[in-house]
Amino acid sequence: MTDVQSLERRVAALELNQRRLMVLLRPGSDDEKAFVRAVLAAGLDATQEVDALNTIRAFVVDDAQRENALGRIRTEAVKQAASTKPRTLTGLLESVMLIVGDVWVAESLVAAVRTQEPQHARWEQLDHEDVMKEWPRV
Repeated sequence: MTDVQSLERRVAALELNQRRLMVLLRPGSDDEKAFVRAVLAAGLDATQEVDALNTIRAFVVDDAQRENALGRIRTEAVKQAASTKPRTLTGLLESVMLIVGDVWVAESLVAAVRTQEPQHARWEQLDHEDVMKEWPRV
């Protein structure tokens, strides 16, 4: 990688983090900002952020919306894993861990999306034992 390419990558990362910080600084509840806070804490790049969010949504939405959510996943290996894993809490975590590489980060991201989108009835099916209440919150 040349110095110019390295510099371009660093500038892109700074711009991405600037947008994330702007989200955190605007008015709103902590629940609305939970996912961005978890992404910043984990140091995810833009592709990881998008893939993680769309993977989580693909597990939560109803069957009619699932293909649309899967279609938004950028990385083919992640899309394949998300579409073949069982739609269970374990399957969801395994799919997100494939993206972020760490169980704590995966739990944190899933918990953050749940606080932002609690209306989906699938959360109750995925977590009928209320395991997520014990998960870390960033």
